[in-house]
Amino acid sequence: MTTYLENRIPEKVSTAKFVNNRPTFCFIAPTSLVEYHFPTFSQQRAHLLLAHLVDQSDKYLGIYKRIKNINPGTLFIMDNGAFELKTPYKPEKLVTLGKSIDADVIVLPDYPFQPGEKTIEAAEKYIEIFKNEGFKVMFVPQSREGDYEDWKNCYTWAANNDDIDIIGMSILGIPNALGYDLNVTPFARVIVTYDLIKEGKFAWNKHHHYLGLNSGPYVELPGLLSVKALGTVDSSGPAWSVCSYEYKGIQYNKFNEKSLDNPAFSINKPRKEVNFYFDYDKLYDKMSVIHNIYTINEFISQYKY
Repeated sequence: MTTYLENRIPEKVSTAKFVNNRPTFCFIAPTSLVEYHFPTFSQQRAHLLLAHLVDQSDKYLGIYKRIKNINPGTLFIMDNGAFELKTPYKPEKLVTLGKSIDADVIVLPDYPFQPGEKTIEAAEKYIEIFKNEGFKVMFVPQSREGDYEDWKNCYTWAANNDDIDIIGMSILGIPNALGYDLNVTPFARVIVTYDLIKEGKFAWNKHHHYLGLNSGPYVELPGLLSVKALGTVDSSGPAWSVCSYEYKGIQYNKFNEKSLDNPAFSINKPRKEVNFYFDYDKLYDKMSVIHNIYTINEFISQYKY
């Protein structure tokens, strides 16, 4: 017996079309960690690149250019800096940064916590600039706080726009649209994704990227993968949940699928912001980092659309 939700899912979808229909995790980590585990990172099918680091760190820029040279088919999505800088870079600057690191996709300027129309107007103004320079574009729906209808209207605009290649499901924008209910936030994007599917408004023809994780990977990911909604997702959690602890060799930060008493099932994220200049050589528990990366890759590789 199939559920109503399952009946709304097409047999063939394009939600992961830029990674060969194989959902992919983009690991965000301190630059020295990426360098230390370069063979592992160079084989990933997709990366989310942070514009402020492309701009400010020659080491970061050099490492990811090497990855692209070794693995030209890897998908490079470059963000617009809004999350870290609280306001996006100007589009002309994003073009320059995107070219410097061989990005495939640039995230269009978006404006969290403001009316969706402002993000739409920015997209309409700048899509042509990015497209003319050879980039695909990601649109991230936003809205005022607690205005879910505003967010849905913003999403629908992107769903119906042929120039939008990827829709970004925001770690900020979706909980904001639902009013930041603490009981809902860890599952907000699952709830909204299912609601869009039930209403027949989910854009199955668009690649979907889930920006960050609101909670442990096994809280959000299974529900999104099981309905074929997630194309790519990024998070610093697998690496930073180990690095952010001051205690050497702490084992609590190893992910697994069997115990609920571990960060993979936690609804809480590491409280400390990622320090991209963290000295990875000084970390004792490097095995937990690589364990987490392999565990997530193995889990997500079970799904192919």
